[in-house]
Amino acid sequence: MSTIIREWHFAPERAQSAPERRGQAIRSPRGLPVRSFAIIVLGTVMMLLTCAQSASAHAMMMSSTPRAGAVLQTLPRQVSFMFSETVQLPSAAVRILNPDGKRVDTGSTTENGKSVTVGLRADSMKGSYTVAWQVISADSHPVSGAITFAVGHPSAMAAKVAAAAHEMQPSGSETVGILYGIVRGIAFAGLALLVGSVAFVLMCWPAGVARRSVRLLSTGAWATLVFTAVATFLLEGPYGARKGLLHLFDPSLLAATAHLHLGIALMVRLALLAAAAGFLRYALPAWVNASVRPRIVLAGSGAALSLALAATWSVAGHADTGMQTMLAMPLDVLHLTAMSIWLGGLATLLIALRRESEQRAVMTTAVKRFSPLAFSCVLMLVGSGSYQVWRQLGTWPSFVDTAYGRLLVVKLSCFVTVIAIAGVSRRAVQRWHQPDGSPPPAGLLRRSVLTEASGAIVLIAVTAVLVNANPSREAHAEAAAMREQRAEMAADQGPVHKTVRFDTGGSNGSGRLELMVTPAGTGPNTVSVIVTNSHGNRMNLPELDLALVLPARNLGPMPVTVQRTSLGAYHATSTEIPLAGKWQLHITVRTSDIDETTLATSLSVG
Repeated sequence: MSTIIREWHFAPERAQSAPERRGQAIRSPRGLPVRSFAIIVLGTVMMLLTCAQSASAHAMMMSSTPRAGAVLQTLPRQVSFMFSETVQLPSAAVRILNPDGKRVDTGSTTENGKSVTVGLRADSMKGSYTVAWQVISADSHPVSGAITFAVGHPSAMAAKVAAAAHEMQPSGSETVGILYGIVRGIAFAGLALLVGSVAFVLMCWPAGVARRSVRLLSTGAWATLVFTAVATFLLEGPYGARKGLLHLFDPSLLAATAHLHLGIALMVRLALLAAAAGFLRYALPAWVNASVRPRIVLAGSGAALSLALAATWSVAGHADTGMQTMLAMPLDVLHLTAMSIWLGGLATLLIALRRESEQRAVMTTAVKRFSPLAFSCVLMLVGSGSYQVWRQLGTWPSFVDTAYGRLLVVKLSCFVTVIAIAGVSRRAVQRWHQPDGSPPPAGLLRRSVLTEASGAIVLIAVTAVLVNANPSREAHAEAAAMREQRAEMAADQGPVHKTVRFDTGGSNGSGRLELMVTPAGTGPNTVSVIVTNSHGNRMNLPELDLALVLPARNLGPMPVTVQRTSLGAYHATSTEIPLAGKWQLHITVRTSDIDETTLATSLSVG
């Protein structure tokens, strides 16, 4: 980086005395002092620290084969999932545990677009199998979950099986999630500063190439993009696998990241940044004295690099998922490029206005050229942004009833505020064209540009948070799936009657349990059990134990105390069921001192 800064200097800056330089260093525009600007930056970082958490699920598991809760006669050769969008597989994406908690998957997991398949080894055990899965959605966010199915009959989940399933679905490191969000926000800022400063110099202020402060801005932005690309590559592994910072350099996670869309995009970004270093080193110094044809080539090269850099965000973001991706992708690239030219140009203009001795020249040339350029960028942002809002939001109520919509309202509010401030700057420029020849209002323009840049920082921060939010259309799809599940539960709501066969293996050890749960809803319930032998006659049991488990919430076992009321009849009153969901009723039957079995049956509670 220091080499680029040193070699880019091709023309001496105007000599200034030390007192003049010191005066410029401490001078701050009236109306919004540098201290206030620093407070805005600090507040923005705090907002990122508060909001940057692991993203909610962006891909939703739509179905599985076998389906969750299914009871099969034989163990299938494979388990497959279908998701709402294209997914990718991190290391150890799917694991399957038998009733004893031993892994029975082959470890060979394949993905084909929206489907994921894992093979199963032969296993003779009867009972409940646990399938825990974790994938990376197309926009780089981790998604995980678990289902159970049974072979022969459901069985009680051993403690080690539940613990293993919980270990396979860790909640993730909060520190990694925060750092991941902050790095993405800084990357957006780096893109804006690099593309915007170069575009401003090429199109509005060629003399700015000789300014050391402008060179520092561009090369600093370039270094920021290199740093954030490497940091994102390192963080993606622990972020996707929901692990801590100690796994930052885990070879298996790094290898998995290299195969993700995001990992490939980051490697391409680093290659483009290497080309951008050459552009900063050789192209910009040649711009001032170049003829028309070389300038066209240089401008085309800079535009191609800018669009390609922006595309490395689009190919691994929301534009690459959902509907109309063929249109959404190029519009998203244009959106990011327009944002960069506008906001990065503002930062460069702020530097240009710092020297009062150059303000008149800057106002006469650079500002007049930048004003229509910025206006064009704003029009592009409005057009492409409106399409993206429609594509990701879906309905007007989504502005208030989804987290994505509420964040979008904040972003739009920031955008409108910055546009209003930009209007003040534009009016200041228009005053320079008045017939009376009054001098340019540099002080007003400097203050408005600084305020505009401050709003831009907040806008970039909100954008960084927004890319981690679940788009409203997907949130509505998840809500619809949840309503469908609740509707299925509601269809089953009411008194539940179950017949469960048992066989402890001993003499007279087989029979049936007639179970009745009333009303099978949240709150107090009554549980009745009638025990009959293989001939259909009622029989007493030396021991009958019941317990309730809610696997989806990792809740239980909750004992259900039953008392024998007559021959073969057991009863429990005021059994409290706290939550609705797919419960399992675990039943332990003992027919002698040594003959015992444990069974399980599902129980839908509305």
